[in-house]
Amino acid sequence: MAKEKSPEELAKEYRDYMRAEFVKKDVEGVEPWYVDSHEYTKYVMRYPTWTETIAHINATISEEEAAKDPEKAKRRLDALIKLTKACVTNLKSPSDFDKAPFYVNKAAMDWVSLRIG
Repeated sequence: MAKEKSPEELAKEYRDYMRAEFVKKDVEGVEPWYVDSHEYTKYVMRYPTWTETIAHINATISEEEAAKDPEKAKRRLDALIKLTKACVTNLKSPSDFDKAPFYVNKAAMDWVSLRIG
């Protein structure tokens, strides 16, 4: 029978898991995608700066709060898209983000959302 872990052990496991997640900077596609003959296989992300986050403060609205108010949901989505575009470091052109598959951009938005949570 497995021994139950102490709260300290569980807290350490959680901290280690979160550290490992926050170190990840790649958002990978299931398969390569092409934008104007440029091949992408992943986005290489960076953390948003404080100034960028404040400039797009509506991106910090929680999903729960946004679910209650359609106007807040729209403001959150618009801000999160802008902030995510700023955090993708390997775009050949900023407009390449707009031409990428939805699921890759959604994964990149989730990456940013988790980090500004």
